[in-house]
Amino acid sequence: MKNYKKLAAATLAISFSLLGANVIVNNNVSLASEEKSAPIANLEITQSNAPYQESVVKLNQNDATRDQVINQLKAIRSKAWDDNVSLEGAADGKTATIRDVANYYYPKGNPSKEDYVNKYEYSLELEHLALQRAYELTLTGDSQLRPDDSSYETIAYKDLRLGKHDWVCYDYGEEVSPERLFDTILYNKDKKGENGYQRLIDKNGAYDGNESVYNMLIYSPPRIGVGYGQVENPKTGKSAAVIAFDDKDPFFFLDKVEKVDYVGNYTMSFGNPNFKKSSKESLDELEKAVEDAKETIEGAKILMNKMPNFSKKHGDELNQLIEEQNKLIDKAEAILKANGR
Repeated sequence: MKNYKKLAAATLAISFSLLGANVIVNNNVSLASEEKSAPIANLEITQSNAPYQESVVKLNQNDATRDQVINQLKAIRSKAWDDNVSLEGAADGKTATIRDVANYYYPKGNPSKEDYVNKYEYSLELEHLALQRAYELTLTGDSQLRPDDSSYETIAYKDLRLGKHDWVCYDYGEEVSPERLFDTILYNKDKKGENGYQRLIDKNGAYDGNESVYNMLIYSPPRIGVGYGQVENPKTGKSAAVIAFDDKDPFFFLDKVEKVDYVGNYTMSFGNPNFKKSSKESLDELEKAVEDAKETIEGAKILMNKMPNFSKKHGDELNQLIEEQNKLIDKAEAILKANGR
């Protein structure tokens, strides 16, 4: 029996080591496309360690577009002030009308419609995030997730991550513009097939279900940031427009961002250009190793339950091996997922 126990322990240890070898073999990284027919849109977005994709896309980022975004925001905020729309939780956590909210923030002042209408300022940082998100939507279609199935919240420009935002997806060749994005979200059929502005009013300013319109109307002094990006991708046959918000003042105190206009054809990308997709054979081996590792863990747990003396003597060692093995399984499954398994 002693020899059996020693053999069992040795077998488990050897089995645990096999996945580690497979992970090391498979943890390598597809080469970037050789196609370089357009300049690169250098957005300085933190690179994702995922299979690399790039496309030559059509962009229209210039001051005319940026002004359109601000003008559209001013127009809807002007209308909301005139309608004295209510917003949930806007004043000390309570629902209040926009004018009451203005008086709440400035009880001794004289807040005007002009103050409210002009709260939003354009942020080039948010523009970087909105452009990257728009590009990735042309790869995934209408989705909350990025091309590697990670959250959109992992899109980062320096220390700023993408947070509140909304988007509209189109077929390539359809009109893409700030006006159309605002019109779709506010007045035409939004993602719920409804008039978003009217729904906010009907729901007495409720945030849930009306996030996009609510974000356009918030009153959060002293300033609020907005950025916009639109991408038309002939390679995927999809286009997207994204508007991103940030009410965490001071959003604009990051390193000074140089304003760059991107108008025309540019190369955009997602993922790591040094990420190497593993061969089918090695992925098959890794997949089998993960299955075997999970079976080995279950076997080790059964062994410890049925053999208390063995468990007492080798339990700490096996539990450590199991913990290490689970970390390797997580890493292996991430590699498999990145390679489309």
